[in-house]
Formats: sequence, structure tokens, C-alpha cells
Amino acid sequence: MIKNSLNLFLGVDPGYNMGYCFLDVDTRFVVSSGVLIAPSNVHTNIKRYTIVKSLEDIITLMLKAGHTLVGAAIESQFVQINPKTSMNLSRTVGGIEYVIYNMAKVPIYEVTPESAKKSIGVNSSDFQKYDKKERHKRIHEAVVKSIEDEFNIKIKGTDDEAFAIAIANAGMDMYEKEFNRSVLP
Repeated sequence: MIKNSLNLFLGVDPGYNMGYCFLDVDTRFVVSSGVLIAPSNVHTNIKRYTIVKSLEDIITLMLKAGHTLVGAAIESQFVQINPKTSMNLSRTVGGIEYVIYNMAKVPIYEVTPESAKKSIGVNSSDFQKYDKKERHKRIHEAVVKSIEDEFNIKIKGTDDEAFAIAIANAGMDMYEKEFNRSVLP
């Protein structure tokens, strides 16, 4: 049974298809998760604004429902081949961080993709025998399966939702370590 008011931890997999997840701090139960998709065929600034505003609206709904946001984690940025894409993603992350901190004044942790995967038992090195494309596909499949099994939910559509859950899970590990607490007694 879910309490009326929860302490929540937010995980975000940034991008124009942005995964998000709210975990209950006390149980790591997935309270809400999904993927926010920016409109296509519009200017990059509008895509960024739409994604950030949509996340702000979801956080607002959670806070108005009486829940408390106690922390957040965002996947760390990596340098891509395309500098323009990297800059656009960095700007989106900046907007996301601003919204989270402005609304809740909580710590925001940076989670590497590998830390997120390891927090749910997926190790990229287990897939080294495959070529790059196949390795990428198998890692993503393993992340989705691990999330579905561990959190007892069904991931629909893109894997961005699964990665957001993994990011929230890894961020919770960091939060617990910093505040010397654990989810289960």
C-alpha cells in the first residue's frame, strides 16, 4: 500500500526523448516513469523548452499531490562526435537542472551510464565479444530486462524509461551514501 505522501527521488535520462522516473525513497518502488518526447520538425530551442517544461509540469503534479522531492540524478554527459548535438544536450541538461533545483532545492547527482547499468546488474564488459552495433543493442535489451525484472514493471516503447529508472536507482545509491541511510533496515 502506498502512503499518501512520499519522499521521491527523480532520475532523468536527458535528450529529446527524455526518460524520467520517480522512485519512492523508502522502498525504491517506481511511483511514476515514462518518456517525454519533443515535437519533431521544430526549432531546437522549442524542442528543449518543450522537454524541460514537460518535466517541470510533472514535478509540479508530484509536489501538488503532497509528495516531496528529496534528490535527483541525471545521466552525465559524454562527448559525442557531433559537437552541435553535444552542445544542445548540455543546454537541455542545464534547463533540467535549473528546474529541479528551482522547484525543490535538492541535491542533483551526476550518474555515468556505466554506473546506472551496474546499479541494476548490467555490466557492459560482458558484451565485448559483439561488434559495436550488436553490443549496443544487447546492452539496451539487458537494461530493459533487468529493470522489468527488478522493478516488476513493463517498459513500453523506447528504452529511455528503463535508463531513467537505472539512473534513479544509481542516484539513490549516491544519496544513501551521502546521507548515511539505506532503503531497507
